Amino acid sequence: MKFDPLGRSLATCGSDLMCRIWLEMDEYWMCNHEIDLDSETTALCWSPYVGHGEYALLLAVGSNCGTMSIWLLNDYDRPLPATCVNEDKTIETDPKLVHTVRCHPYHPVTCLAIHPKGNIIAVGSSKANGVNLWSLNHGMLVNTINGHGGVNDFTWIGESALAACFNRSEVILES
Repeated sequence: MKFDPLGRSLATCGSDLMCRIWLEMDEYWMCNHEIDLDSETTALCWSPYVGHGEYALLLAVGSNCGTMSIWLLNDYDRPLPATCVNEDKTIETDPKLVHTVRCHPYHPVTCLAIHPKGNIIAVGSSKANGVNLWSLNHGMLVNTINGHGGVNDFTWIGESALAACFNRSEVILES
């Protein structure tokens, strides 16, 4: 489970192959959307995203079969037209699938991190060598950072570099 960057929406996933987006309304957490998934979720990552009208957030969902799907969601912090809200106070604007990519064939996606500018996502697996960098705009692989063993974790260092920790105690800084 992960909160969006504003702390207003919560994404949860379970073994039922559903990703649910929860929104706090009138002091209650309500399930606002359910996204059907093809396989069990192993990683989640939010990113602020600007430039698609009323849409403003990206949600990356990694799976146990090595795929990642990118969903575009409404930024619930912005005022919405009254036509977008039902009588039961749910928002009708559904998440939109932007990309589905095969990141690590036969290995689960276990790590996701979106670049601070929101245009690149790093994808790793604890069972596969290397970190794949994907363009969020085009859904294409742009680079692979090779290491020894699977990826334990990684993080962006500002806007200039990615630090990755591999299973065999190797840390790589890639700029």
